[in-house]
This record gives sequence, structure tokens and C-alpha cells, in this order.
Amino acid sequence: VRELQNAIDFAREQHRVYMDRNARLRWERMYSDLAVDEPGLVGAVTARAEAQVLRMALVFAVLDLSKDIKVEHLEAANAVWQYCLASARFIFGQTASMTDSLTSDQLKLLGFLASGPKNRTQISVECFQRNKSADGITLDLVVLKDHKLIADEKDARGTQVFRAK
Repeated sequence: VRELQNAIDFAREQHRVYMDRNARLRWERMYSDLAVDEPGLVGAVTARAEAQVLRMALVFAVLDLSKDIKVEHLEAANAVWQYCLASARFIFGQTASMTDSLTSDQLKLLGFLASGPKNRTQISVECFQRNKSADGITLDLVVLKDHKLIADEKDARGTQVFRAK
């Protein structure tokens, strides 16, 4: 606790934290690898890797009571990021490849259903603001069910509702 308080006090005294020369050189090489966009859902949850790694490197520098971000701070932040990226690929990888072939309306509908079960009226009104035909909604629901991304069931009143898996 004392060490954490020392780091907090140190951070409050700093106006700016810069990278030292070696860290800047390492960042130039690291940046291009981090800037590669992942496809699909994995890309959505891992966007802006460069900014995340810099933020973590800053935290590591401050925890070390360092006035500069050093190579070891960048390397540690990159290691954490690579673990996060691998976790996202493991968790979302299968779903991401399935969603690559979906239309924007189907992705919108899938995101809408992620908030909880919805009936056709709710889908039409709340998701598509009545700007999509019933047949179009049915087609999107069939595609999402075929991809095993959603399920349908009956609610307490016996109304068919759809939910994300």
C-alpha cells in the first residue's frame, strides 16, 4: 500500500512523461505491429491497440517512479496487450469468422438482441425504426439462426422472442 501511495504521489507531481530515446526507437518498431487491424468481432474488441499499450506503459513507468517511459515499460505493456489479444481471439475468434459474412443490418440486429430477448414488434420498432419490411426482418432472423448466433423461444405470454446466444 505504501509503494502504491508513493507512486500516486509521484504521478501527481509529474506534468508530462516522455519516452526516453531507446523507448522511442522501440516504439517505432512496435507501432506497425500494433496498428494492424484484426477482422470481425476480434477487431471490434481490440481496436486502438497502440493507444492501449501507451497507456499501460505510462502506468508502468509511474509505478516504477520513472520520469520517462523506458523500453521495459513498453515491453511489459506489449506483453499484457499480446495476452489480451490472444484472449480475445480465443473468446471471440469463432464468432468473428461467422459474423464476417453478415450484412450490416444482420450485425445491427445481433447487437440489438444481445441486450435481451425481443419480439418481432420490438425488432421492427426499436432496432429498425419501422424502416425494414417484415420479410426482411424474417430473412435476417433466419440467417442469424442458421449461423447459430441467435435462438428463439416463447416468452411468458407465448409470444415468440429472439435472443443472442
